[in-house]
Amino acid sequence: MAESEARRLWTGISPADLARDIVHAAWGGRFLEYADVLADDFVWIGALPVQYRLSKEETLKVYGGGFWTIPNISFANDNFREVASSGGLHVVCGSTTVIADPSEGMAYSGRPRVTTIFREVGEGLMLVHLHTSHPVPTVPGGGWSGAPTGVSRETIRFLCMLSAKFRDGMSLELRDLEGTTHVVRPFEIICLEADRQYTDVRVIGSSFRMRQGIGTLAELLPEELFIELRRGMVANVGYVTSWDEDAVYLVDGVTVQLPNRRSKEILDVLHEKQAAFERELERMGARLFRKNQERA
Repeated sequence: MAESEARRLWTGISPADLARDIVHAAWGGRFLEYADVLADDFVWIGALPVQYRLSKEETLKVYGGGFWTIPNISFANDNFREVASSGGLHVVCGSTTVIADPSEGMAYSGRPRVTTIFREVGEGLMLVHLHTSHPVPTVPGGGWSGAPTGVSRETIRFLCMLSAKFRDGMSLELRDLEGTTHVVRPFEIICLEADRQYTDVRVIGSSFRMRQGIGTLAELLPEELFIELRRGMVANVGYVTSWDEDAVYLVDGVTVQLPNRRSKEILDVLHEKQAAFERELERMGARLFRKNQERA
């Protein structure tokens, strides 16, 4: 298509609206309808490793090969706005909620975030850059890990967490101060906190106190799953929700203040252990996904 024809197609629309329409088309399998809006020096940076710095020709080849195969896609809560404009260039940042129809055989919901840069060409617009910055779940090898009907991404992660809970069959018999014996698996333990000769054990849904030193109890736990956040506090990395330079936050509203002088060292170890834990869940999720595909 000649450049003059492209100008006629993409006039009378704002950069923000054009960005929204392109994103909708990309997810809905209609991206090639917008092939003529791509500038010759267009570059796409996607959310998958195989989508890094693709040229116009490479991008069209990807979408021409049926990159997205999610049927009956719906969109909600569009939020696209122009954040900068200078020298004939327009920068648009935006996001939208993408929802697939589970009855079509694929359950997926996500909120992609994108940045687009348009260049004025005459009275029209050409797309120079598209950057997808949201994380997309992947399987080993770089493929996209959508989920079969009835199994959303959150469900797969929950199933993986359950699988991780029982994967080694290890259980501990812990007796509280009242003499009650609690049979727990290491994965069920959220954290241990020392109080002199006692140890408070917080597990999913409850907590109890033991007359046992935290050091002796911590030695029974898998090293790859637990971390000492400060003296007298050991936490399960699977239940860490977030952290900052001063504290680590766990489920159930637990906040653990970090020692000032060791904060960076502790957070580096936490990041490494949690990343390894998430990779293991991802591998388990990929296996679960493949098994569901084989059954389908």
